[in-house]
Amino acid sequence: MVSKEEQTRIIEMLAKNEEIVASLYATFTNKFPEHQKFWNIMELEERTHADWIRRLSKIKDQHFFIKAERFDIQDMEKYQKFLEDTVTRFKEHAWTPKGALNACLDIENSLLESRYFEIFDGDVEGFKMLLGKLASATRNHVERVKQELGKIKY
Repeated sequence: MVSKEEQTRIIEMLAKNEEIVASLYATFTNKFPEHQKFWNIMELEERTHADWIRRLSKIKDQHFFIKAERFDIQDMEKYQKFLEDTVTRFKEHAWTPKGALNACLDIENSLLESRYFEIFDGDVEGFKMLLGKLASATRNHVERVKQELGKIKY
């Protein structure tokens, strides 16, 4: 079983990942003004997701836990490094709008495929609702990115 202190650390790591993704989307906003509205919304939503995740640690009596068998802190650290490296690569190299959207799609899909939100378990109604919102928002991001990709002609 994961201790409460470790749960708090893990929750903060998850929130930080959302913030790294938000910073990548903010960079895309500045680089691709023709897609500024799309990237601004995506950035704002990622920052909102970070806030939602941090709320987990504030749920009264914390009647939830992290499934130890579904979570590997080293994998989370590697994923966080991957996200940070993606931000760095984007800042150092010229990307196209299509490349940026494909990177976004890869990130959002990786969260769904890894069943990112299934590391938690609990019986608090607000907790379940929050996880459902996060999973739904991520699926929504995938669909919106696909729509945006469909608009690009080059």
